[in-house]
Amino acid sequence: MAVASHAHDQTVLTSHRITEGDTLTQSVTWTGGLQVAAPLVDLVPGQASSGVRVVDFTAADGGGWLLELEGEAGRDYDLRLFGVQARISEASGGVTAEIRRAEARSSDVDVSAEAPRADAFLLHVRFPDGTGRRLASVRLRPGDGA
Repeated sequence: MAVASHAHDQTVLTSHRITEGDTLTQSVTWTGGLQVAAPLVDLVPGQASSGVRVVDFTAADGGGWLLELEGEAGRDYDLRLFGVQARISEASGGVTAEIRRAEARSSDVDVSAEAPRADAFLLHVRFPDGTGRRLASVRLRPGDGA
């Protein structure tokens, strides 16, 4: 078995030889990793959004993750992190960021209709003052984030 790593995911590669009539059951267990969820916003067609957007979320060179965001200048946003406990190693684009443990509720985020999870953390991001939408990035690493 081999694992091929890509920027957004990992692929498990296996090779088997079976004969007609035989069965094969294979199971892969995954642990670790991180998932990000932006707040849900109900919009109607044509309505402008001032919410935060997750532009990309990839594995970072040297380990950890790179979260690229777009948000309104001068606004604060809370994004939920699920999975391993993370810490911020760097924030760019003028944003300030901090991680804290999320409250045991999920009213503002729907993660596959799951109940509140014990592994949820909040990433609080403040975009710098100014006008318009801004791009920013936050580098995260496994570790004590809360």
